[in-house]
Amino acid sequence: IQAGIAIALSCLAVYKLDLLPRKGHWGRPSMDRFRELFSYGKDIFLVNVGNQVLEASQLIIVTRTMGLHAAAIWSVSTKLFSLVYQLVTKIEGTAVIFFAEMMVREEKDKLMVRFRQTYQLTAGISVVALAVVIALNNPFVSAWAEPSLAWAMPLSVLIAMSVFVSTIVRCSGDLIVHTKRIAFFRYIYFLEAASFVLLALWLSSRIGFYGVACSGLVCLLIFRGVYTTWRMVHYFNLPAQTFWWAWLKRSLAASLILTPFVLSAGYLTSTITHPWLTLLIVGAWVGIPAAATLLFVAVPRDVASEIVLRWQQFVGARKLQ
Repeated sequence: IQAGIAIALSCLAVYKLDLLPRKGHWGRPSMDRFRELFSYGKDIFLVNVGNQVLEASQLIIVTRTMGLHAAAIWSVSTKLFSLVYQLVTKIEGTAVIFFAEMMVREEKDKLMVRFRQTYQLTAGISVVALAVVIALNNPFVSAWAEPSLAWAMPLSVLIAMSVFVSTIVRCSGDLIVHTKRIAFFRYIYFLEAASFVLLALWLSSRIGFYGVACSGLVCLLIFRGVYTTWRMVHYFNLPAQTFWWAWLKRSLAASLILTPFVLSAGYLTSTITHPWLTLLIVGAWVGIPAAATLLFVAVPRDVASEIVLRWQQFVGARKLQ
């Protein structure tokens, strides 16, 4: 039903926007174009399958090496991190459609500016949201499920680091896909998944959840991190430190500002036994400075200025109506 509604809405939008070619301007189908589209679809399929294998293997490894109770802990305690990843990547997922239009028009300079803004905005929101989740995860799991399913804060920090790197690597990865020059990227997920499975099986039997989390982060940096950075360096003709330092300085500064609030949240509620009250206090203790940090530190100044300008234009247009 959902797929049918999506297709119907897309067809309606194409019709309303008059995007279909006029009669007599459709052109002729050719085998070369078919091969091009088929090859691109095959590469997209391989990327998606590799991503699914990588995501599904984590819970399987935890179940195999540590048992069903550990699998329940992993499943429950990673819910908030998965939610942050899904929400934050929507920013890039929406923007990449317009990036494709800039590629077609060969607006390389404009594309670089917009990609940098999306990259920094994604990183900034991700850092702030993950800082809140690190502090809230333990009381949230205790209130939602039971205290025995909540894990320690250092493990949440490791998972948060993996989610942060995944969000910014997703920006580069989706841009690679939309260039239609996927090349070796079609195999990166499979290589990362295979390496992760081998490393996680070995480490998880020795250091438990930390082995799975460390394996995921290391493989992510070595495979997707290195490859997508190499592709972006050649595509935008920028040094690698631009993507991992110059564009991330504000996000890293935001993480340093929020670290004392996150670390002190546990001590602040150490004498409180009610899980929902603990969740409320920790949320206020970390959430308020996190909101301020997002507005004044994490978000790039040019992006903040443009958001304010767009809002003023929107309000002005509403008043005129």
